[in-house]
Amino acid sequence: MTTDAPSHRAASPAPAGPGAAGASSRRLIEVPLALTPLSEGDVRVHVSPVANLAQLDVITETLRSFRQVEEVAVGAVTGEVVQLRVRLREPLAFAGQLRSRLGNAVVSVTAAADRLVVALDPSRSWLGDVPAPGTPAAPGTVGGSPSRPVAPLVPAVRPARSDVAGHAPPTTGRRTTDAVPGPIRASRAPEDRAMPTRQAPAPARPPLPRMAPPSVPAAAPATGSDRPRHGLAADVLARNVLDAIPDTSVLVLDGSMHFRAVAGTALTRAGFPREALLGRHAHEALPVLPWDLLEPACRAALQGDASALEFETLDHSGVFEATVSPVRDTMDGTGAVLVLRDVTTRRRDAAVIADAEEMFELSFARAPIGKAIVAPDGRFLKVNAAFCRLLGHAESALLQGDFRQLTHPEDLDSDEALFRETLEGRRDGYVLEKRYLHAEGHEIHTQLSVALVREADGTPRWFVSQVIDLTARRQLEDELRTGTENDRVTGLWNRPRLDVELALRARESQRYGVGASLLAIDLDGFSLVQDALGRVRGDAFLRTVAGAIRSTVRDCDHCARPGGEEFVVLLPHTPLEGASIVADRIAEALTRCDAPGLPPGFLRASIGVAELVPGMSAERWMHHAVEARRQARRAGGGRAVMGTGPDAVVPAPDAV
Repeated sequence: MTTDAPSHRAASPAPAGPGAAGASSRRLIEVPLALTPLSEGDVRVHVSPVANLAQLDVITETLRSFRQVEEVAVGAVTGEVVQLRVRLREPLAFAGQLRSRLGNAVVSVTAAADRLVVALDPSRSWLGDVPAPGTPAAPGTVGGSPSRPVAPLVPAVRPARSDVAGHAPPTTGRRTTDAVPGPIRASRAPEDRAMPTRQAPAPARPPLPRMAPPSVPAAAPATGSDRPRHGLAADVLARNVLDAIPDTSVLVLDGSMHFRAVAGTALTRAGFPREALLGRHAHEALPVLPWDLLEPACRAALQGDASALEFETLDHSGVFEATVSPVRDTMDGTGAVLVLRDVTTRRRDAAVIADAEEMFELSFARAPIGKAIVAPDGRFLKVNAAFCRLLGHAESALLQGDFRQLTHPEDLDSDEALFRETLEGRRDGYVLEKRYLHAEGHEIHTQLSVALVREADGTPRWFVSQVIDLTARRQLEDELRTGTENDRVTGLWNRPRLDVELALRARESQRYGVGASLLAIDLDGFSLVQDALGRVRGDAFLRTVAGAIRSTVRDCDHCARPGGEEFVVLLPHTPLEGASIVADRIAEALTRCDAPGLPPGFLRASIGVAELVPGMSAERWMHHAVEARRQARRAGGGRAVMGTGPDAVVPAPDAV
């Protein structure tokens, strides 16, 4: 482990006796950095010997279990030496923590200028006996099993270097270095040093073998410098490559359905990390997977057969693609490799797209107006039933032609020009009133709306066209232009013109579901005007009233005077709530209409409000408005009533 912290040195007590007060008083004890709390930040650790991924996982997971450790990353791997980068969130007494967890697995912990060096038991008998994170090993044991004594955490006192103590260190036959203090080892009796012995290790678990698919033929053995590097470094590189593949996990199972190796990120993100799977039975470790489907495939792989399938997890949280293949283990025979690819997002996106396409198909096919998909060259690619009825042609006949053949010759140039501008990207679409030619030969007046759909690279894909039949409206407009439409006194619509518009709105509501509201207005105090001013001045006052009403409504609203002191306001695309607001505005405006010889605010209005709903005739609509106005008048006038019948609301007089 590497750290940039300086060495810590402590002064020792001066030895007693004459002549010891001089140089001896300056002797120092050099305390290895491994025993001191490490600073926060990144610390480099060199660990050896590490023979395989199983051992590497034990080391990294042990470090991660320390609460002071924020992150552990594997760096370079050289032979059986692994370089780790450990990020600390708070100081850590590294050697003590590591020994409390791994016990006799740790032979020594030494400190260099830029790293900590951890030496492990080369027999590797400790691999199966490491306690779970958070469970310290008992003194003298590893994971509760008797072993050789644990090395003490207090180092032997060594004389300081000559540059500190002023004296050269004693010369011995052992080579020393200033960069790396001596390792921390257990004290031994003299007879142990004369004839070193080691307690027989417990039977070691076989290291995790490296497996190769049987389909790859064995290469001829290399010799000399040409022999490829293969070992822990290759295993770490292979696992890093697998971990870099998004949404994928690779599992290796043995014949008893226990996990021998795990790599990849798909299961880790789902809450099943590698350390929670290794060595466990598949059913127990991953209960959310449908093993009634996967286990037969794994059993078949053990017999040499490969298979692929797709499944949903039992908790319905994900969808995976799985491939199961045999793999040959030179020590344990054939195993099974299970490759899982998380396709949840892809499947859900596909379902959304399918739903959107279905909704488009339904809205296209069942739309009450004509719809068509047109190719960039003008051919009809798809038409709905309403478009076929509008033009009087069968669908098969329309799909054999293009829009130019059905367009009125006088309107073709303008339609063609807008079509070309949209195709060239100068506009996104267009709206045009044009005439089509019916199969029987007569003209059809329509409103055409066109939008262009492009590919991701901007290439035109197709046009979406919507066609609304305006023939009936045009015929009514032509009829109205031949007769009188306006009231001669006020200039508002007269009763015949109002009836035509009401009938048109009722048909529009029935066909397209478009709503509207109607206000029937009666002037409560108009009789006073006629008595005081006479007919001529009374007509002038009616024109004042008409101007006040017109000033309170939108340009798209229509005002009419059916006769006498009655007025009607048509509010297209306005619900009952909006109409009540307009009624309040009109009532307020009428109170400001003054007449000579009459007190200010004498004029009040009784207003009935009726909303058009699909299926209601024009006559019924007007009847509802007039009946509501009568209720307002019977209630004392000067108010508005919403709706008709016994449930009609009659507001207080000051509500209008």
